[in-house]
Amino acid sequence: MIEELTRIFNPRSVAIIGASSNPDKLGYLLLKGFIDLDFSGSLYPINPDTSRRILDLNVYASVKDVAGEIDLAVITLPPDAAIAIVKECIEKEVKGIVVFSAFSEEVNLERPEIKEILSFARQKGVRIIGPNSMGLYSPSAGLAIFANMPKKPGPVGFISHSGALAYAFSNYLGNRGVGFSKVIACGNEWDLTWADFLAYLGHDPDTEIIAGYIEGAKDGARFIQLAREITRRKPIIMIKGGKSSAGSQFVSSHTGSMAGNQNIWSCVFEQSGIISVDSYQELIDHVMLFSYFGHRTVGKRVAIVSGTGGPITISADLCQKLGLTIPALSAPIRAKLKEFIPPTGTSTRNPVDVSIAVATNLSLYTRPVQILSSSDEVDAILLIHTGDWRGDEVAQAIAGISSNIDKPLMAVFLGTPEKVGQAILPLVQAGIPAFTSTEGALKAFASLVMWRRERQSD
Repeated sequence: MIEELTRIFNPRSVAIIGASSNPDKLGYLLLKGFIDLDFSGSLYPINPDTSRRILDLNVYASVKDVAGEIDLAVITLPPDAAIAIVKECIEKEVKGIVVFSAFSEEVNLERPEIKEILSFARQKGVRIIGPNSMGLYSPSAGLAIFANMPKKPGPVGFISHSGALAYAFSNYLGNRGVGFSKVIACGNEWDLTWADFLAYLGHDPDTEIIAGYIEGAKDGARFIQLAREITRRKPIIMIKGGKSSAGSQFVSSHTGSMAGNQNIWSCVFEQSGIISVDSYQELIDHVMLFSYFGHRTVGKRVAIVSGTGGPITISADLCQKLGLTIPALSAPIRAKLKEFIPPTGTSTRNPVDVSIAVATNLSLYTRPVQILSSSDEVDAILLIHTGDWRGDEVAQAIAGISSNIDKPLMAVFLGTPEKVGQAILPLVQAGIPAFTSTEGALKAFASLVMWRRERQSD
């Protein structure tokens, strides 16, 4: 199976079945996605109307009209037409078929025509992804699940039962400096399953971090065995859908999966070493931090730098709750800080409170960070900037000293979402993970510390 998926993820030729010249159509956006990512192989738009080119490519009425081999086919047709096209692709011996078509839950594996197709595919050595799959994204191979995907490859692999989540997740993080190796929207799993892709990413040398959204597993024992083996080498960070009764009912209709008892899933995650998160934002925060600090030396001693007391107090409480420590600073370090930090309304103990004076003197952020970075008394630094005042300038100032920072530095900007989102871009571009909540940063960092400690004890 690993060899089969390697061929599918590195196709020399791709057919988009249902390709369109209309920019408002899905068949156009999918085809354009491959062009946007500079796919180097052959692209074959498939459409009964062959009278005009699509995106300057020759159009074919059927996959059977393509003279050469087709490694990957993406079917965007309505469900009532898709089954016959899947059969054509199998006859053509296409190596992998992505069924984008949105089948209802009633069209399941017990339907005779579906069973027949799957049997035929097995005979021909053809693998099927989906249905209800948005497909595969791999910047290095030029594979796209939509137009205008980020081009930068990276170490993160993502598997999702939700196609829209796969797109949103990879697009959001990809535009914030986090590169992806492979992203898979596995859909309803007529053939290839979430666990199959987990096995593949576990062996993939380009994937160092595995993240995912899962709604259920068809083979729980295999899933646990795979996860246990992989988490010895690579972190797996997951969010489980269908925890509540309402969510569980939706899962059944969304992918046809059984969500399973939440207590059982909690035990599965704990026993297999999977890092479990509770929200989409928490998943983003974890993957961002792991991708930036995955190769760095990390420890549990955190120094906090900020200009306001409330976020400092909240962060200190959270550190203790998460098993992180805030060590008191030695007299020599405090003496260095006292040279420039105002004497009134401040603290040099750790947390380092530089007071509201930082609003007019940004060096009250940069100088403590540089001093703490050179100290062996802390393992990481958390900088918290509150409000929208001079957010862009703060980010630029911190980014400007990034090359002189030896310790892992996390930046948290608390303020208006749209302003904060724009302000933190220089930070992530400089290799500093930036967050919109102290909880997001510290939870992710604590997970990394714990995961690294557990690996060292194995």
